[in-house]
Amino acid sequence: EVRANRRLAVSPWLLLGVAASLLSGCGNDEVPSAQQVQSATELTDSGQVVASLQAHGAQAARNHFNWQMNCQGCHHPNGEGNAARDIPPLEALETFQRLPEGRAFLIQVPGMSRSKLSDEELTQMANWMMEEFATPQTDEDWQPYSVREVARLRRSPITEGVRDYRKKLMVRLEIAKAP
Repeated sequence: EVRANRRLAVSPWLLLGVAASLLSGCGNDEVPSAQQVQSATELTDSGQVVASLQAHGAQAARNHFNWQMNCQGCHHPNGEGNAARDIPPLEALETFQRLPEGRAFLIQVPGMSRSKLSDEELTQMANWMMEEFATPQTDEDWQPYSVREVARLRRSPITEGVRDYRKKLMVRLEIAKAP
C-alpha cells in the first residue's frame, strides 16, 4: 500500500502513475499515441519522478530502520504492541492526535524522548510512524510533527507513571471522541 507523503509538493507516485497511464493508453488495449509517449518521456526524462522516488524511498528506508532499532522491540514488527507488557498497538497513534497532550505524549514517552536519534531523525520517524501505522491523512486538521515541536517535547519527557498517564489520557481521549 502506498501512502501519501505530505512533504512532497507533487507525489512521485502520482507522476509515475501519470507516466504509466500515458504509456499504457490509460488502461485501454490501444497502442499509446506519439503525444502520450512524448508526455510520459518528458515526465520521466526530467528526472523529477526518479529523483523524487529515490529521495522518498531512501528517507522511508531510514525511518523504517530507525523504527526497527528504537521501537520495534516493544511494539513488534507490525506495530501490534504487546498486551502482556502493556505496550499498546500503534494503530492507536491517530487517537492521540485528538488532544494536544496526546500528541505531546507520543514524543514524551521514554522510548521516543530518550532516543539517541537527533531531533530531525526523531521527527521524521514520528511522522513516518503516523503514516505507516495510523491514518492521520483522513483528518484534515492533522499536521506532521515539526523538528521544533519534537525538540521542545523531548525536553520534558514522561519518565515515571507512563502507563497511568496513558490510561488517564485514554479516558480523556474517549470523552473528546464523544459527540
